[in-house]
Amino acid sequence: MLENHSKAGNYNVLKKGYMVSVCMIAYNQEEYIQESIEGILKQKCNFDYELVIGEDCSTDKTRQICQEYASKHSNINLLFSETNLGMTPNFIRTLQACTSRYIALCEGDDYWTDPYKLQKQVAFLEENDDFSICFHNLTINYDDGREAHLSNSPDQKDVTTIEDLAHGNYIYTASCVFRNGLIKKFPDWYNSSPVGDYVLHMLNAQYGKIKFIPDVMGIYRVYKAGIWENTDYIIRIEKWVELLELMKNYFNQEVSDILIKIQSNYYSDLIKYYHNNAEKCKYYSKLLIDSNALSIIELNRKIEKLRNKNEAVLNSKTYKVGAFILKPYSFLKRILNL
Repeated sequence: MLENHSKAGNYNVLKKGYMVSVCMIAYNQEEYIQESIEGILKQKCNFDYELVIGEDCSTDKTRQICQEYASKHSNINLLFSETNLGMTPNFIRTLQACTSRYIALCEGDDYWTDPYKLQKQVAFLEENDDFSICFHNLTINYDDGREAHLSNSPDQKDVTTIEDLAHGNYIYTASCVFRNGLIKKFPDWYNSSPVGDYVLHMLNAQYGKIKFIPDVMGIYRVYKAGIWENTDYIIRIEKWVELLELMKNYFNQEVSDILIKIQSNYYSDLIKYYHNNAEKCKYYSKLLIDSNALSIIELNRKIEKLRNKNEAVLNSKTYKVGAFILKPYSFLKRILNL
């Protein structure tokens, strides 16, 4: 059960100071980081918020730009690393430094365009304790000239649950605000996850519903130096099945069944793609068979349950009395060939 929160308008009574911590990880984003920080600093709220930046030993001027902003703004908490930690470890340590009631996400290459973004999302979560996550529409911009489009389709549902999210991620990082403190401890395998934000959303979605606001309140960039968007499609699928392998046994049975089904579909796609590669085809065929093992076990359980139920019926007093009454009728049918 989620704790009761103060209602909208009473934000500044918080003893800990900040209502929202904006979690930003940054690495080699000197071209974009300034616009990202500015979009956060321009937020107009009736509560206080902070920006926590995890700068991961960039080789360009990203750290220098962050230092300049931190020296001028007391609500910027800048975290350094002497060696490159990597995306997921940097994400975790930055998240752990966020101590406010809510956490908003914005990576160093994306930015917010609506100055009331935080106000809208926090106001909703304050008034709706049964929701754990709130996200919104973004514009996806491409630096290669492709036409921009919205992050979420027109039929995006207003309210969703973890079961919906298990079918695939539709929450873009820069759009997300969630309740802090829901996850008491990250799973041991989280550091090995090739995709950190989706797992985070899934973990949070265990504790409440998900709200979608259709307002377009930010920009998600796709550019040449981007890691995930510019990875070959088939490699992305291979990474995704690795992620599902880590996740599938962590959640309840209903969610796990969905994740296993999605994983099986990906294995089928990989088998088709590698049909001319005997080694790869054999590898993913075995994984497909193994991934369906739980489904086979579950099917056997259902068969056994039906068998037991059938035996219980056959041995029941009601069935035996009915069979005794109908026995003469069956005998007459056979004699008269009815």
